[in-house]
Amino acid sequence: MESREGIAGPALEEAATRMAAAMNSNIKEHFFERQVQFIALRQNLNMNNKEEREMAREQQRTMNKAAAGPTTDSSLPTLIKTSVPYDLEACPEHFLWPMFTMNTLLESKQKHSFRLVPLTQGFVPGACLHICTGSLSRPHRWRV
Repeated sequence: MESREGIAGPALEEAATRMAAAMNSNIKEHFFERQVQFIALRQNLNMNNKEEREMAREQQRTMNKAAAGPTTDSSLPTLIKTSVPYDLEACPEHFLWPMFTMNTLLESKQKHSFRLVPLTQGFVPGACLHICTGSLSRPHRWRV
C-alpha cells in the first residue's frame, strides 16, 4: 500500500468526500432494483417470468409503504424514520447494511453480485491527486 505520509489533509478530505458521494449515489440509484431482485431470490421467484416479477414488485411496494418505525425485513434498515424513499434520499448510508445482506444472499446462491462501494479510477492512489489551494499555501505540512 502506498503511504499517505505527507499528503495534505484537505486532499485526503476531498478524496473522502468524493468516495462518500459516489457511495451515496450508488445506493440511491440502485437500491430499489436490488431490493426487488433480493425479494424474488428469497421467495424463489423467477424475474424472467412476468407474473412472478410482478409478485416480487408487489411485495416490495407493500413492504416499502409500511409506516415509519422499526422494521424486521432484512432488505431494509432496522428503523425507517419517515418513509423508505425519503430515508433513502436523506440518509442513504443507513441502507448500506441491507445492501450488504442482499449481496450476501446473491453470493450464497451463486448469482451475480453487485459492488457495494463503487470503484472508480479517481480513487487509485498515485493515479491522480486533486490538491486544493489551501494545501499549497501550507507547504510546511508536506514531508519529502
